[in-house]
Amino acid sequence: MKTTTLQKMTFDDLPQVLASAQRAFHYPWTFEMFRDALMAGDEGWLLLKEEQLIGWGLIKNVLDELHILNFCIEPAHQRQGYGRHLLAALIARAPEAKTALLDVRASNFSAIALYEAAGFRPMGCRPGYYPAARGREDAILFSMPLTPAAAGRQYA
Repeated sequence: MKTTTLQKMTFDDLPQVLASAQRAFHYPWTFEMFRDALMAGDEGWLLLKEEQLIGWGLIKNVLDELHILNFCIEPAHQRQGYGRHLLAALIARAPEAKTALLDVRASNFSAIALYEAAGFRPMGCRPGYYPAARGREDAILFSMPLTPAAAGRQYA
């Protein structure tokens, strides 16, 4: 894996993030959803390789919980370790958090494998949470306890 950098997402980055989301997801967030998340104080982070966007994530800190709201690695860069790297970098952004939470489509087996390999465990289901080609799709809720060592790591 080539050297990457982590950069805070700004409103100016949203067109590029939206285009990335549209390449990666059948039902991506809208521009307004990204904008509203940043306006509400949620943190967006870009993973760059040689100044090229290869992934991004949005997180929210709620009390002692880290909520991973949206997470993406560009399709051309998937299965190369960037997902593990970005996930760890997002967790490191919440050193006070005791738990990390996220949800994922029940059909997204590669994301589920990534999250489970990182230490996340299923904790529930939200029936019909996501839009799908044939109605709605369930979301699997995942959680992971965080230790100070896990949250305090430094990532480039």
